[in-house]
Amino acid sequence: MGGPVRCIGVTLARIRKFLVDGGRQLLLGFGIGSATVLMVLVLWPHSGVSGTLSKEICALGRGPAVTTCSIQPAKASITVTASAAGQSYNWVAPTWSAKSDAGGQYRLNLPPGAYAVTAQTDDSYQAQATVAVFSFRTTHLDLLLGRFFRNITGGICLASTDRIATPTGDTLVAQLKVGMIVWTLDQAGKRVAARILRMSHRPTPNGFHLLRLTLADGRVVEASAGHPTVGGRPVGGLLAGDSLDSSRLISIEFIPYAGDTWDLLPAGQTGTYWANGVPLGSTLHLP
Repeated sequence: MGGPVRCIGVTLARIRKFLVDGGRQLLLGFGIGSATVLMVLVLWPHSGVSGTLSKEICALGRGPAVTTCSIQPAKASITVTASAAGQSYNWVAPTWSAKSDAGGQYRLNLPPGAYAVTAQTDDSYQAQATVAVFSFRTTHLDLLLGRFFRNITGGICLASTDRIATPTGDTLVAQLKVGMIVWTLDQAGKRVAARILRMSHRPTPNGFHLLRLTLADGRVVEASAGHPTVGGRPVGGLLAGDSLDSSRLISIEFIPYAGDTWDLLPAGQTGTYWANGVPLGSTLHLP
């Protein structure tokens, strides 16, 4: 009896040792695997969107005819909503939210896709834009927040290369000064000469874009999306094929722009002037 019992004891001891050693190896392997997964998650490049939010602060300068504007960082709430394109009717779009820091910088990690980005400050500055996010890449998106027009980003003025109609010939808007004479419309719709009452120019942030409007008769003007037409409709609300000053818009291009944007206010009741031959409204008014 001693021999079989001794053999059974030896066998059980070996099994116990095997299980203990195997358990240790399993735990060690699990720990190494977990550490590897965590390291991959930390080091693996994320997709998303980041950038800087700014807002335009304007104030009257020396005298009522001068407006001074500056671009400042904006601390704002940001909401990102996934695009519903290609989804079923009852699909609920997921949303993400974040806040920019005191320097206006923000970042959100997002899966690849198309998104609508909305930024708004507590004092009602806001901007919206659409953005595409790609795998393993961070899309850069800077926004300029304003109070002027809902759902339109950027300033509301003209490119410095636009030329304004005057009785002595077209003049670059950047070369005009208060007191100079330009063409405007009176209340009867008649073209008349009038003195410039106010001028303004506004700096633009990095990544700013203007709209280039091309008419069927060859006229081309560049203005920011919020600039009004004679009827008050912002140019950002126009579509190719729309009528503008008895002509047809054949294209609207979104083009990058660096430098200041400009606007003027002629005397009279309409505030109308001609930029590159296209009549536009003014964003300015007398205090």
